[in-house]
Amino acid sequence: MTRSRWRSYVARSGAGLIVGAVMTYEPAGAAAFRRRLLTHPAERQDVEYKASVAFGADDSFSLKLIQHIQGMANAGGGWLVIGFVETHDQGLMPDAGHADEICSSYDPTQLSQQVDSSVARGQRVRVSVHFEVSPSSGLRHPIIHVEEFERLPCICRSKRTASDTGEQILRRGPYIFAGPERKPPKCQRRKTGRT
Repeated sequence: MTRSRWRSYVARSGAGLIVGAVMTYEPAGAAAFRRRLLTHPAERQDVEYKASVAFGADDSFSLKLIQHIQGMANAGGGWLVIGFVETHDQGLMPDAGHADEICSSYDPTQLSQQVDSSVARGQRVRVSVHFEVSPSSGLRHPIIHVEEFERLPCICRSKRTASDTGEQILRRGPYIFAGPERKPPKCQRRKTGRT
């Protein structure tokens, strides 16, 4: 668990001075948390592990990753760790096919642009990519942090088909993933008179 601390602040406004506090995360604590994701892999409601596959623009893995990022943003945010596979007998293990070339394909700018181009106009999903070195293999792993979407839900506006399988992956509408302790957000629809 990352350590946090409260920081006080004083700001001036038209009404006078504003005194408040915000919670800040210590960078060393955040880096230690990301390293623990590699040394003690375990999925939970806000942490998912994905196989070591290069991020492209329109292959099935990349489109499913975009879909998963949208759903995770709608469900409160979380972490996606690239480069692990689930085995039947040992649980999550480092993917034997993981390589630095795959890690390099997770360019933060390209990933953000691909995600943002798939959501409704005016919406933006905040993602950041951290590259952490695994102590056991010495290889870098992309760890994607997905922030909670501010206005729930994030709506997919794209209909995109995977170039490698021909399967339509992205469809218009919200993607909501909920863990066992997390309930999906309530979405209210406007009454339009249509049935």
